[in-house]
Order: sequence, then structure tokens, then C-alpha cells
Amino acid sequence: VLSTRCILLIGLTVAALLGLAVYLGYESETPSGATLVSTQCGDFRGRHKNGAYSFKGIPYAAPPVGPLRWAPPAEPVCSGQVRDAGCFGSMCAQVRPLATGGKVMGHEDCLFLNVWTPTLSPDAKLPVLVWIHGGYLHMLSGAEPQYSPTEELAAATGLVYVSFNYRLNAFGFLALKVLREGSPTNTSGNYGFMDQIAALKWVQKNIQVFGGDPAKVTILGQSSEKLRSFSDHLPEEALRLYPSSAPCPTQDRCPERSFTTMVSDIRVTCPNNDLALRAAGLASGSLFWISGAVNVTLAAALDSPVYRYVVTHTPSGPVKATGDLLPFPSRFSFHCLDVLTFFGSLGVVLGKQLSDKDQNFERLIRQYLVTFATTGKMDSSWPEYPSATALLSDRLTLVQSYSADRCELWRNNSLFSYAWINSRA
Repeated sequence: VLSTRCILLIGLTVAALLGLAVYLGYESETPSGATLVSTQCGDFRGRHKNGAYSFKGIPYAAPPVGPLRWAPPAEPVCSGQVRDAGCFGSMCAQVRPLATGGKVMGHEDCLFLNVWTPTLSPDAKLPVLVWIHGGYLHMLSGAEPQYSPTEELAAATGLVYVSFNYRLNAFGFLALKVLREGSPTNTSGNYGFMDQIAALKWVQKNIQVFGGDPAKVTILGQSSEKLRSFSDHLPEEALRLYPSSAPCPTQDRCPERSFTTMVSDIRVTCPNNDLALRAAGLASGSLFWISGAVNVTLAAALDSPVYRYVVTHTPSGPVKATGDLLPFPSRFSFHCLDVLTFFGSLGVVLGKQLSDKDQNFERLIRQYLVTFATTGKMDSSWPEYPSATALLSDRLTLVQSYSADRCELWRNNSLFSYAWINSRA
């Protein structure tokens, strides 16, 4: 016959073993390095690796399906359960590549965002950088390899990063009179831009629990026609301003450099000169928008400065063509070179170790952008626009007016109609 004391000890032992079994079962289902945050719409389990935390696939709006298709984004569906945030959510529906042989990818249920942060202390109040992906408003997502933030980037720069998906192509920008019916604004189209606003509102409400400061948010975006007769002298003047015999930083593909520089001036550099001047005159925004090798900082508060740059860096080798993002083995400064370098992806897209000049370019890009995100202005070595335009390579060079003669040629021949900033409007 067991004594009361023995029975009590046996009971306590059994209870302890059951508790241990429950704990071990929970641990077996919880990924290594997992951690929790509590947002205004529920708890999410993220990951910690490479010196930073990541939370992926957090819904910032309700799925835009059924009655919410072609409608402004609605508030997300909250949950009392802990939701796993270890994997990216689906990209938005799109065709890749953008060609007749392209395949449909992604889903309509795609309004997810991702956060990378070096700390989860609400008191850290770190600067926040929100990344808005490019892709002509037709393709890509906030989770593209080499084209999105990483844990390594958050740890190295001490910033909080956010990326997100937004509706694309017809799902994001279809404008029809019939879609106005029932619209709270009596409009249709621009649903993708409404998604972007919804994501920014989510950041304002929740970023503090990820260690970010909602009062110090920088937006970083990248990329996303009509014909008329031209001057009879246009070919002659263009050949004079873009000679194939111009000095070339490489030993190969030099005629290509003249052509790509011409196209970049027509579609990006010259129109963005006007955009920068308007921004400097208005001084009404704090947006960092990258378009190819050209950047304009638009002011978001009345006294915000405006900065202008052109990337002139020539990488140490040609790009490895990778389909959707980099379909051409570019040899010179190319569309999104600055963004890929900032994200630490230049070595990957080149398929080789970075040269000393490549590494200096990477340090330069990170130094100035992190300074801007942290302080709201550039280092004193980079004056506000229109005092100077910065040329970014392995070092910073300042010029008063970049490509002035070339831009005047394209303006006089109404080539600004082909600018990306106009085709996106």
C-alpha cells in the first residue's frame, strides 16, 4: 500500500512529465530562431538569423477577391491565433516574362508585407525604409531575390526595412466606367496605388513594435505614348552629342554605351531634371524614388530638401542575364544598378567577386542613403538640388547641370513623351 506522500510524489512526477511533453511538442513545431510580435491585428511568429529579425507574409489588407476585386483595399482580417510569418506570401497575379509566351504566376490574394529589423525593442525608434518594387506596374513583388531587403542588410545598416506587394496590371489599374458604380470616390483604377497607401498606413500603426520610428519613414521606390514628327536634323545632332568614339571605361561594347546613354537620357535622365526642378520648387515631399540610374528626392514636408543623382558607375563585369529582372547582360550602368547594389546583390548579378571600385560604389550608395533615412538630409558633401547633381560611381562627383545640351535636344523634339514618369501616370 502506497503512502499518501508517495502518491503525491508520483502525481507530481506525472504532471511534470506531461508538462515537459507539451513543451517539447510546442518546441518541435516552433521553427528554430522564431520570435513573436504583437501588432494591432494579431500576433506573428517571425525568425532571427544573420543578426536580424524577419517577419514575412503579414497581411496588411483583406484579400482583394470577390466583392473587393477592383475596389479600394479593406482592413485585414485579424486573428486571435499566433500566425506564422516565416515565409513570403504569394506575389500578385502577373505574367512573366512580359511576352506572348509568358506564364501566369501568383494569386489575387497577395496583399502581404515583410519586415526586417535589427531589434524588436519599441524604444529603439530606428529609421524605417519602405521599399516599393518596380516592374512597370505589371510584374515583380516585394520578395524578389537580390531585389529586396535582407536580414544582412538590416543588421549592417541599423535600419528597419519594409517591402510589400500591391495589385498589378488589370487587377491594380483597370479603369472602367462600370467600376465606378458603388465606388466611395466615384472613380475606378489606381487600386495598386491605393494598396501602397494602405501599406504605408500599416507601417504608421505597427512599425514601432518592430523597433521602428513611425515619424522617420523613408520611401524607396524604383522604376515602374504618342508619336510625332521630329526635326530633320535630329539624327545628325544626336550623333554629334552621342559619338561612338567617346571615351569608354571598358575595352568592349563601347558603341553600345553611346546608344544606351541616349535612351537613358530620353526616357529617364532628362525628364527627371524637370521633375527635380518641380520638386525643389514645391518642396512638399520626402520621397526617395529611383528610376533606372537616376534618382530624384521629392520633398513630403514643407522644408524638406531635394537631392538629385545619376549613377555613372561601370561595374567590373557584365551582368548575368536572369530573366524577368535583368533580361539583358548589361555591361555599363544599368536600370536598378543602385538598388541592387544597396541590397548587397551586385556580386550575385555579376557572378563574380566585386572589384575595389565596385565595393567603393556599394559603400557610397549605402553611406548616403542610410544618412538620408536617418537624418532626413544628405551629408554636407552632397548639396541640395538645383545647386548640384551628384554623379555616383566609386566616388561622388558634383556637376552643375548634367547633360544640358543633350536634354535640350530631346526637349525641343518633344521626346519627353517617352519618359517613364509620363508612361506611368
